Amino acid sequence: MSTQGSGESLTVLVPAYNEAATIVTALERLWSVSLPIPCEVIVIDDASTDGTSGLVAEVQDRSPYPLQLLRHERNMGKTAALRTGLESAAGTLTLIYDADLEYDPADIPALLAPILDGRADAVYGSRFLSPERRVLFFWHALGNRMVTALADMFANLNLTDMETCFKLVRTDILRSMRLRSERFGFEPEVTVKLGRLGLRIYEIPIRYSGRSYEEGKKIGLWDAVRAIGTIVRAGLFEPPVATPEARTRYALGRLGPYYAEILRRVKWAVGDTIFEYLPGTGEVASHILQKSRVLLADPDEETVSRLRTRFSHRPNVSVRLWDPSADETGSPAETFDTALCLHGLGKPDEAAAALTALASRLQPDGRIVILLPAQPALYGSIDRGLGRHGRFTRDSVLKLLEETDLTLEWLRPVNAVGALGWWIATNLFRSTYVRPFHIRFFRLVMPLFKLERLIKPPFGLSYLIVARPK
Repeated sequence: MSTQGSGESLTVLVPAYNEAATIVTALERLWSVSLPIPCEVIVIDDASTDGTSGLVAEVQDRSPYPLQLLRHERNMGKTAALRTGLESAAGTLTLIYDADLEYDPADIPALLAPILDGRADAVYGSRFLSPERRVLFFWHALGNRMVTALADMFANLNLTDMETCFKLVRTDILRSMRLRSERFGFEPEVTVKLGRLGLRIYEIPIRYSGRSYEEGKKIGLWDAVRAIGTIVRAGLFEPPVATPEARTRYALGRLGPYYAEILRRVKWAVGDTIFEYLPGTGEVASHILQKSRVLLADPDEETVSRLRTRFSHRPNVSVRLWDPSADETGSPAETFDTALCLHGLGKPDEAAAALTALASRLQPDGRIVILLPAQPALYGSIDRGLGRHGRFTRDSVLKLLEETDLTLEWLRPVNAVGALGWWIATNLFRSTYVRPFHIRFFRLVMPLFKLERLIKPPFGLSYLIVARPK
């Protein structure tokens, strides 16, 4: 496995509470492992009273990796310690490593492999797949399997070991979450949210040498009860991402059937090679993977990184950083049958530049297919949360096409039922983002949306437009 030029780096978070007996040995074992990418270590002392911080400070200069020591003034729990560590993490990948000697750092290179190979977004080290583990408590193992099964149900996964300490996750994904749990709630909360985000998760067998309670094990029965509460909360009552814009993007990313229907209506205009601008989470791209060539372009580096990870296994799909308003040097030079933009064109003052740049990517007989927010009367709090400054009228669409030397071939208002729901959510309930239950309700009324194939609505939430260069 070659990792040269991969651009990946690792942050190892070591939460510690009263681990004076083991912390130095745990760090020394970590230091002895040869890792294929740059690494840093962050120890978070959760207000230990046994001198844990002092011991870490004493060996700090011996570390072959940059080592930070952070300390809480009061005991706040494992998840709070990990939140503190994430604030300082510089690596593109984050690994959790407890200081209790139960886990073997020699397994870390195996955990890294699926991510460095482009196959995974997160990797769990499973103690139950391991060929070697210390045999301990029946009831503890049974409880583990029960909460793992419950988390799998809410996350739609088939993990064998949700409670494992060894979790390797992309740092930007962890930071995008609102981690609210305390104590040992990190494991179920992150697992459910990773599953709901639809990310690629791998499991790798790891060695495990568990502690008895006499040896310092801290997790107990009430932590299992709290884990159940965390799973239900994370699975049903809150989105897996934090900011209003990210929550809306996440919710809209669950609208695969909607985008499939949109693409069906313009099937006649979509060719075999496609350039998609502002591809979101890839919900449109997932419906055009059968095309011979797909290029996804976005001006946001984090979005590009996530999309590259998601589609790295597809040889016909590539992802590039591309800002239509910036210098074109280094931008994609090839041309395409179709330019797609089904997530708006950015801010109104950027729309003309974006359309002009998209048109430059077309072959002589190519077409642009765009979906624009319609009806200024629908503008409200969710639009503001998305950074929009307004919505389009039919006249403003025609004016935009004229400014960019495009000829209109086809224009339809779409999603009349969604327009009603949007108005209620933004103007009556003052929602600042699209919530998951909004999406669930819309999917229930999808048959009404599909009726628009037969009955042309006089208005809609969006305008679906097909145009070509003059």
